[in-house]
This record gives sequence, C-alpha cells and structure tokens, in this order.
Amino acid sequence: MNSLTSGVMPANFLSLAREIRDQIYELALVLNEPIDLAWDASRGHDLAPGLLRTNKIIHSEASSLFYSRNHFQLFERFIDPTVPLKPYSDPTISFFSQIGRNNAHQIQHVSIAFPNWRGGDAASEDVRLNTESASILTRIQSSCPNLRTLTAFIYHENPFWLHFPDGSVIHEPELVTEGLGPINDRFRAITSLREILVQFDFCPHDFVKWEMESLGWKVVISSAATLGSRPPRLCGDFWRRASD
Repeated sequence: MNSLTSGVMPANFLSLAREIRDQIYELALVLNEPIDLAWDASRGHDLAPGLLRTNKIIHSEASSLFYSRNHFQLFERFIDPTVPLKPYSDPTISFFSQIGRNNAHQIQHVSIAFPNWRGGDAASEDVRLNTESASILTRIQSSCPNLRTLTAFIYHENPFWLHFPDGSVIHEPELVTEGLGPINDRFRAITSLREILVQFDFCPHDFVKWEMESLGWKVVISSAATLGSRPPRLCGDFWRRASD
C-alpha cells in the first residue's frame, strides 16, 4: 500500500516546496475528464483520497487544488432516452452543502444539462426557462462565485429544449432566438464566467449553432469516442473527506 492511498505521508512531506506539493496533489487528485457527482457507491477510480485525511494542512492544500482544478458534472448522461434530461436538483444542493462553502468557492468549472424551456405552446409562442433549470443556475451562481467555465450538454436522445411543452417541435429561427435569450440572461448573471460551452452529441441546425455563437457561446460537437466513455463517479465517503 502506498502512502498516498493509505493516507500516511512521509514526515518530511511538508518540508517540500509548495510548488512540489501542488504537483503531487495534481497527480493524485486532478482528472482530465469531468467528475460525475451523482453516484453514491464505492468503486475504484484514479484518485487518491487518502491525501485528504492526512492532516489539516495537507487537507486544506489538497482540497483547494482538487476543487479548483477539476470539472464537476451536475447531471446524468447515461439515462433512459425516453426520459427528459434533467439536472440533479436535490443531489446538487446536497453536494454543495456537503463540501462546504469554502470548497464550493474554489470550483471553476461545472457542466449541466442544457436548460429546458417551459410555458406556452406552438400557438402562443411563449417560451421561458423552466423552474428546475432556473433553480440549479441560481444555486450555482450563489455557491460558486469563482466559476470560470460553464458547459451545457445537449444529447440527441433528449433534445427537449427544442420542443414546446405540448410536444411540438420549434422550427422557427426567431423562436429559437427568443428561447435562448432567457437562458443567456441566466448564464450571464454568473458574472465570474469567462467561457460558456454548449456541447452537442449531434450536429445542430446551422441557425441554432449561429444563434448560440452570436451570444458568445462556444459550440462543441462531441466525438463518438468521447461520448462512449462514462465519467468517473465518486462515492459519498470521498465527499465527506473532501469537505471543509
């Protein structure tokens, strides 16, 4: 058993330069892919949570780097394609509460399901952000004042953002423009944001892509290889170790 995974660090670890310690923390606690928050059962992953229970100094240094350098995914990708893609309302609130205010303030990159529209129908042409999507954006805004990057995912199994509540498809470009306006307003309300990414697993209509880019969003088309991989998921015990 090595010292990282066991939680036992050499006595002279803190005598290393902070830059060296940060490199060790990064190797042990930072992943290249998003971390899925929803899973709450023990399983193997590529992190070394033992660092987080070594002592108070190392816990403080390591958790700061863990939250500031990782990308946290606040929705489930692998779902029943007949069910609308939804943000995690309660688990997300629980996550921010569990990790504590100081750690939430360190977070710089999260991803969400692209916000859904509500209200109106094809006849009334009245489109607004739904309550659940608005709630999660408000929670992110209040919990993550240093957020720099927000990624919003749209999957071909759940393109519900392109439908009215009555199930009819929104075809008209002006309605797409009208629907994206309230979403952009909520994104921009997170004043710390420097980058908004919208990631599709299919090729959107040209006018949809153009409208999004005109708002200053970056549109990304995912490769099949990327979409085929499941993001790492961390157990509840990990979040307890990584809390304030």
